[in-house]
Amino acid sequence: VTRSEYGDTSIKYPLFTDLTDINGKELDRFDKVTLWNGGNDNQTLHFRDALIHELAEERNVDTMASEPCLLFIDGEFWGFYMLRERVDAEHLSNHFGLDEDDVAVIKNGSLDDGVESDLEDFKQFCTWAISANMSNPLNYEKFCETVDVQSFIDYMAIETYVNNSDFASGYMNNWQVWKSKTVHSDIPQANGKWRFVLYDVDISCALYGSEKNMADYDSLGNNNCKSQYFNLPAILKSLIRSDEFRQQFYDSYVEIMNTVFDYSAVDEKITEYVNAYENATTDTLERFSMEWAAKRYPQEEQRIREFFRDRPSYAKRYLDNYCDESKIDFENNLATTNFWSYYGKCEASFNQSENSFTLKVNTAQEKPWNIQSQAKNVLLEKGKTYTLSFKASCSTPCEVSLGFNHNVDGSYPQCWSDEAELTNELKEFTYTFTIDDETYYDWQLYFNYGGTAGTYKIVNPRLVEVK
Repeated sequence: VTRSEYGDTSIKYPLFTDLTDINGKELDRFDKVTLWNGGNDNQTLHFRDALIHELAEERNVDTMASEPCLLFIDGEFWGFYMLRERVDAEHLSNHFGLDEDDVAVIKNGSLDDGVESDLEDFKQFCTWAISANMSNPLNYEKFCETVDVQSFIDYMAIETYVNNSDFASGYMNNWQVWKSKTVHSDIPQANGKWRFVLYDVDISCALYGSEKNMADYDSLGNNNCKSQYFNLPAILKSLIRSDEFRQQFYDSYVEIMNTVFDYSAVDEKITEYVNAYENATTDTLERFSMEWAAKRYPQEEQRIREFFRDRPSYAKRYLDNYCDESKIDFENNLATTNFWSYYGKCEASFNQSENSFTLKVNTAQEKPWNIQSQAKNVLLEKGKTYTLSFKASCSTPCEVSLGFNHNVDGSYPQCWSDEAELTNELKEFTYTFTIDDETYYDWQLYFNYGGTAGTYKIVNPRLVEVK
């Protein structure tokens, strides 16, 4: 970061070879750059992140340029680094000619540039997108109005192809989005929709030989991120129910496999990187007394080459499985139970394989609704008829109330409600009803458990429109 006490607040020099703005003008002014030590790859090859960014630079995601450099402190060699761009309002202004005050940037769930409402709006949107039934064209249309779909597809395809285990393995990490608040018809990237930025993809491509980074690992099928907000794998899982999206995702993934990650081209690029940086990398490792790591450089080089050699066949198989229509429940308008929320004095758990929700109430409450679960963000349309079905039980036979309501200025009007008589054995429940209220996207299915102590279980809840 440049500082005014040292003179000019910007570095006025073309730090990155051949880096230009959207009009082809050389970029020669920077307020911020990062001196990158290779991240988690700094004791192996040092270049994984830079390599993936360069390979992906022609896709519809934003990438960060890199430039190799050697650092000396008071004349003493201090190692090999990469100068890297930082994607922020200044970066977007430089690259696309946008007003810095007219962009919003969110990084790892925090606001980098913009106003708090930008963050809150995106947070609410992502929460909705997780639960919405994207097989309904109205829901998918709403998604497309807010997110640059091709950017999202390219981002998810790249992250899962390289098996970045520091992205959505248990929780969301190392992700970034931005948008221009004003639509500029002459700037494709400034379309007023959220776009995705590649960021920290160094724990990938067989790094460490870890299971989740290897060529045979299925990131598409196994990114079971538990984040309640900004859960990108859950949004992808929701979107795959849209015929239009699923076809676009499949075609784009195959194209990325055959172009961005074409093995012969990638292998040639790896050779280019190794020839350029091997000596500097091993000198740096030896400088900091890591001779053991320097000796392993040829082994690490072979490992990344083998990853890109072996990855295509595995990735194609996992893609086919992920997009297999026979495994997608297109009709269900409810999110799977692992995305349900709940409140009150209770213990809750989820079983994703059987799509079940279990809730333990130790002490009965004064009001049944003092302990409640919700399946949120359900689209119910006026005049349409729906069937709600599920299996349920309670260790203590009891009656529970259920229905659909939504928040209107702190009150929760209902559009439908009923009861279910539970026993200690699983029973099938089915309800059919027609919506007389106006169409809203934010209805939530609730169950009230506070009236009776016991262990409740709900299995495979489904809400299907009656055609």
